[in-house]
Amino acid sequence: MIRSKKTHALSPTIIRTKRLLIVLSVLLICANIFYLTETRKLAKSYNEQRNQATWFLFQLTKEFSELVAIAPFSMNDKESHEETKLKYELTWSRFDLILNSHEADNFLETEGAREFFTQLFIEFQQSEQLLLGLKNRDDALNYTRYTMALYDDMIQYVNNNFRIQSPLYQKQAEQAQWLNYVQYMLMIFLFLCMLLVTYILHKEAIYNRQLAFTDPLTGIGNRLAMFHSLTKLQKQNESFTLMLLDLNGFKPINDQFGHQAGDTVLVAISRRLSHEVSGYSYEIYRIGGDEFAIILHAVENNAIISVEHQIFRSFKRGVSLSETNVQPISTSIGHSVFPDEAETINELIACADMKMYQMKHSRDQRLSNGLR
Repeated sequence: MIRSKKTHALSPTIIRTKRLLIVLSVLLICANIFYLTETRKLAKSYNEQRNQATWFLFQLTKEFSELVAIAPFSMNDKESHEETKLKYELTWSRFDLILNSHEADNFLETEGAREFFTQLFIEFQQSEQLLLGLKNRDDALNYTRYTMALYDDMIQYVNNNFRIQSPLYQKQAEQAQWLNYVQYMLMIFLFLCMLLVTYILHKEAIYNRQLAFTDPLTGIGNRLAMFHSLTKLQKQNESFTLMLLDLNGFKPINDQFGHQAGDTVLVAISRRLSHEVSGYSYEIYRIGGDEFAIILHAVENNAIISVEHQIFRSFKRGVSLSETNVQPISTSIGHSVFPDEAETINELIACADMKMYQMKHSRDQRLSNGLR
């Protein structure tokens, strides 16, 4: 029984798929880098906004709350009136710092923050006329109610938008979560693409290996494949028989009818050796122009003789070059047994080669004597 491996060319679809997957993998890597960068930017912006909001709002709330606390007593005496004016100035400066300082830019990028504090500052500035026009306790109470209303608006806005679970920060957290989700999906997709690329490259490597070990004309193993098999069997310390075959009468056919006819002979002989020898496990190789080799997984003398008889029988009929042109062809065989007759590959080949040429020389002598 012959053991052979068929070599199938990679389909154009597989080749195009490999290229597409490589392109997709590169794009997915770029997309992952982009989303990773955006996620980091969002997280950094989120932290900077929270830190800035905490600091600026703390300062503003501190001054504003002290203004609201002291405003009802602003008309008790001159000192209280001056202290109220001072708290107004300090609160005014905190508003100005928030709205005009570059340090607060990230904080004011929060959705709606700049608009709210700008409008609140305008309304706060309008209270200055009330403060400067204080004449009695009722005026102080009116001023207190006005500033208290602004203060309450600010506290409500801060509670709604700058606490940990505020809608704005929840929105940012959702954006970060969405970016992470997209990144995870891209990573999974990238992993699948890389697996497919690896699988295709593996198949391509197997195909290229088979191609390197295959004779392109006959489709059977070549000389490199034979040496690979011999080396493997030697390392495994398995006993086997190497047969070398040289075609008789091939050169006249090649010279008289051309190389295409010679190729027809080689293909026909390789098919006969592959299909008309049975009963034993073996591999067949084309190792030269008209030279073949067989690795027979048997070392018994009767097995070797049986295989040789089957080979000679397959050569009894000629090779048809056309419907009217059938050319006779024969072979000379030499064999050597590993490790009984040779312990190295070179010695094994040399031994089989010597026996093959002894048979060929004996045949030539018989033909010469017959002609005489």
